[in-house]
Amino acid sequence: MKLHKHFLFCTYLMIFIGAFQMMTGAGNPEKIKQGRQTITYAIIGYALLLLSTGIIAVVRDVLTKK
Repeated sequence: MKLHKHFLFCTYLMIFIGAFQMMTGAGNPEKIKQGRQTITYAIIGYALLLLSTGIIAVVRDVLTKK
């Protein structure tokens, strides 16, 4: 579970960076789009981490069942 804390920190950091990109974009649509993409990819990455952890737990449970 310690690894999740590191990934969660990285997710928060990337969301902060994406928000910073949007705020400093000064109305530039390309910068705002880039900030949104950064936030979206951070959330998708963390969701994939949680999903993969769940899949591993299910597979481990199925393989070790007697």
